[in-house]
Amino acid sequence: MEATKKTIPDNTDPDNDVWLSPLSLGFFINAKLMGLNIILSIPVVLADGTLDESNIGPLRCDFSGVDVRSVKWMLTAGAPIHENLRRTISDNFGGVHLTLEWATSETMLPAIQLDESTKKPGSSETLVNGIQAKVINTETGEECGIGEEGEILVRNKLARYSGYKDNEAANQDFDYEGWFHIKDYGQLDENCNFYIIDRIKELLKVGEGHESHVSASELESVIFEHPAVANVVVVGTRNYDTQMDEPSAFVILNPEYSNNSKIAKMRVEQFAAEKLTGLRRLTGGIHWLSSYPTTGFKVDRTVVYRGSIPQK
Repeated sequence: MEATKKTIPDNTDPDNDVWLSPLSLGFFINAKLMGLNIILSIPVVLADGTLDESNIGPLRCDFSGVDVRSVKWMLTAGAPIHENLRRTISDNFGGVHLTLEWATSETMLPAIQLDESTKKPGSSETLVNGIQAKVINTETGEECGIGEEGEILVRNKLARYSGYKDNEAANQDFDYEGWFHIKDYGQLDENCNFYIIDRIKELLKVGEGHESHVSASELESVIFEHPAVANVVVVGTRNYDTQMDEPSAFVILNPEYSNNSKIAKMRVEQFAAEKLTGLRRLTGGIHWLSSYPTTGFKVDRTVVYRGSIPQK
């Protein structure tokens, strides 16, 4: 499947717009050629004041005293984002659309969703010009049909990549036809809409045979729907007797519910039990934390998985 979609928003004003971006130099050069003004920076460096719990985390940031009306467009990348979290961030910026970008150093920008009118419910993004993509079965390697889930492979016709010098392990991600194994799990529809479910390494093995995996981010998205949940991370706790993963949720309670935390926690657990059934059931339970261990600004899932952080 090959893309035919545009990659610049309709409301772009190249004479007056400034783009605050932590993106790569290659993306910067491309954007300059398209007439955009860009400031390359890590967003937190531009933040006003000291970084602490009051301004780290999308739901804790206070924009009440900040005029954000000039913001036209926002990008996020690096991991799937819950649709309800996307809406929350968008609402904090007055309804500005938050785009989930999908890119790698090897393939540049395979897909991005800009036109909300063509976006399908649940889709992540649309292939850009010059990109080919296909989905293969993770067990057999055979190409999947439209709407079938598997590993997503891409091939860039504009900038063919010849591989890393003296790095055989990295080059194994490219096959003999030039397809790059991005190691993301998802599906494609007939209109080039991507449905990225999760990183393959984040999938939890909860049963035997094909389609016996569930996505940690999918489970997180469901739990996050409850208003008493400020944040949630789902990891698979390995059961070595069955060789299966037991999905376990590590939840931070919304501070607004701290006065009745016992009741709030009970309702969250009931909510999860009703919403997550069958293979998606949280067999590892729900665990309550006051904070997450981090590496940089990302949650360190390895530490969470090992259970070496105190529960609240």
